[in-house]
Amino acid sequence: MKNRCIVLLGLALLLACKRRGEQKSVASKKDVIHVLNKVVINSDSATKIIHEKQEEEVDELDNNLKIISLAEYDAIDSLNKSRCGLDSSGFVKNLGVTLKSRCDQVCETYLYEIKSGKTMPLPADYDAGLLGLLVSPLCDRFVTYSSYDMPDYDKYYNHRALIVLYYINKGVGIKVITEKMKFGLRKWSINEVKWLDNKSIALKLYQEAYSDKVKFAYFKVRIETR
Repeated sequence: MKNRCIVLLGLALLLACKRRGEQKSVASKKDVIHVLNKVVINSDSATKIIHEKQEEEVDELDNNLKIISLAEYDAIDSLNKSRCGLDSSGFVKNLGVTLKSRCDQVCETYLYEIKSGKTMPLPADYDAGLLGLLVSPLCDRFVTYSSYDMPDYDKYYNHRALIVLYYINKGVGIKVITEKMKFGLRKWSINEVKWLDNKSIALKLYQEAYSDKVKFAYFKVRIETR
């Protein structure tokens, strides 16, 4: 009888230890899940930071615009004469690169290196693609511009219009072209852009939907940093 009690007591102790081990194992699993959740949260935070950084890379132009008259805007064409030749696509001659575009559901514009067949996409946030590309008077930089033509842009895009500045460095081919800066407009759509000088541009803008009878406004803004 005494031996039987000892055996039963031993079994009870083993069962208690097993249950404690299971509880410890469950707790460990919960800890792992908790750690994984922390990792996911941190990952989301990192992604959010990246997105915020990307958003900050677009310089806002609305508050930097300076009003000019229609006469001043029209006079720009006679003031700025290009110092280099342009090819039939409107890009710089003798660079070995030309401008091309294609449209399917959305339109894409890109630079095409004639010798190698390499391409360089020119980004536009809008389905209609780029509205234009404009080489500076000194031919060492150019801007592209794109725009959404309705005031409800914020349902679909971060900006109503986007301007991108590129540098053309010494040499030939796509490798000498670098993207320098992006500029955004939230209050205006772009109808036309002109180089005012090699560091500033003039803009023909509107606020209404383009399908309506629009009233254009004219501005200048400095975009160059060197």
